[in-house]
Amino acid sequence: MNPAPRRYNDSRTAVMISEVDLLRPADGAPAGETAGWAAPVARLAQIPGHCLTVRFRGEPVTVVAELDEAGVARRQEPPVTDAAHLELLTGIGAAPRWPRPVRLNAVITHRKDPVRAVRRASRWASYASRIAVAPAARVDDRALVGAHARGVWVVGYEEDRPSPFRLAAHGEDGPSAGSERGLGHRLLDELIWDALQNLGHDQPM
Repeated sequence: MNPAPRRYNDSRTAVMISEVDLLRPADGAPAGETAGWAAPVARLAQIPGHCLTVRFRGEPVTVVAELDEAGVARRQEPPVTDAAHLELLTGIGAAPRWPRPVRLNAVITHRKDPVRAVRRASRWASYASRIAVAPAARVDDRALVGAHARGVWVVGYEEDRPSPFRLAAHGEDGPSAGSERGLGHRLLDELIWDALQNLGHDQPM
């Protein structure tokens, strides 16, 4: 069932973005930082947190996340970014006693083909809200029906000229109902925590 629409403010941030811009950090940004396009996308969906890109299982993943002060206070270990080490510490199941150091609020994906963008975003259903970014002119009924079925937010932009992002479809707030956490979820948390520390975002927002 599609969630009830939430109130939102249209983003008036004018940007010109290209395929390269959407796949790499802004020039000169610290490791883990992401390009400026991600922040207005997150604001448009009213999702709080820092926008950054981490490398997860060999691929860059753009996320919106914030420090969990209570979780960090319960941690005795620094970020555990090695999957094998994390598995030894926590196992592969839900590990509910392992404190989460961050709140992962959204994962943002981009593809020129909006249907592929939605499908790619839907892979993160058990992790957080999902936002698919694609050229507005290519967002058609097929993409919107797929987004509705998968609870994915869709944000469009105009290609090759400065333009504000536009919200094309509302998605779910947070992970899909009934989702279970596992080792992969914890590993992504640890990578995000490590990146936040490296960027100096080690205090709650």
